[in-house]
Amino acid sequence: MSTLNGTTFLAKIFNLVGTSVPSGTTYTSNQWKNYFEEGARDVVYRSVKTDVELIKSLITEFSVSGNDYTIADDSVQTVLSVMRDDYKCTEVPKDRYKWYSDQANNGGIYEASALHPIYTIDNRTAGNSVIKTLPASATTVSVQKIDYTSIDGADLNTSESINGVSPQLANLIILFTAIRILNDNIVSQTDAIVTLAGTIETALNTYLGDGTMRDALDNAKALIDSKAKDHSSANAVVTTDAFEWIDDEDSEMIQAVMMVAQQEVSRAGVELSSQLESVKLATQKLSVLREKLTIYNVRKQELQQEYYGYFGQQIKQPPQQQEEK
Repeated sequence: MSTLNGTTFLAKIFNLVGTSVPSGTTYTSNQWKNYFEEGARDVVYRSVKTDVELIKSLITEFSVSGNDYTIADDSVQTVLSVMRDDYKCTEVPKDRYKWYSDQANNGGIYEASALHPIYTIDNRTAGNSVIKTLPASATTVSVQKIDYTSIDGADLNTSESINGVSPQLANLIILFTAIRILNDNIVSQTDAIVTLAGTIETALNTYLGDGTMRDALDNAKALIDSKAKDHSSANAVVTTDAFEWIDDEDSEMIQAVMMVAQQEVSRAGVELSSQLESVKLATQKLSVLREKLTIYNVRKQELQQEYYGYFGQQIKQPPQQQEEK
């Protein structure tokens, strides 16, 4: 796994990202904390299937009297086992649970017994997920599940470790958080590139269209040949052009008109030079943004390979996250 430099969790996270901790930006401590907590749940989700030993310190057991036990919604995916009076329960889907429940009165092919109890998790009511066990009238129901309290209570700005959380587990959560922040950076960088590219395109269309440079060139052209602009309209620049002064053999007016025309050409040149410099600077900035985007993408892929590779999995989202999308 990557070497995590830094003391606090936040320092380690941004060491993996490859940037300093942002200050005065759109990022907030709450956002980082949300990613950290999300990372804990993602690591647990994958570890339940591949490496339970990794999350052993997070496993906690609760016992209640009776058949029903209410749990937090985010614990539904992390119930490891349910015991009814010291006998392990088999989990059954919610739609099949009713067949067990009705069996005593109506008969059926499904039956739960004291030696072979079953349970289901009823999460139809938001914020009120309930573990239900059968047969009824249990003396004690014990539930093993993941307790995120220590992780959710960590202060990323000051914490260097979490009580009961192994360094390996913490590092995986840090890795996940860095990936999420890199993804945000990629989105932000892409938006900046699109915006700047649009600005450059608009500027070029303006400079080459109806901008100051075009106006100066049109004026110079009209001074030489008034047919270049309709002098009977509001766009008229001159009523007598250089060609007409040539016909009248008025050398002084010819010289004056040519001088003004040259000034207009010079004005167009100055404007073109200025605008080309602006476009050049914007293009250079665009190149820098693209380079950063490439760096972020490469870094994200590296961290993803490391993160998912630890669990022996391809780069993909857990099923429940795919469904949410």
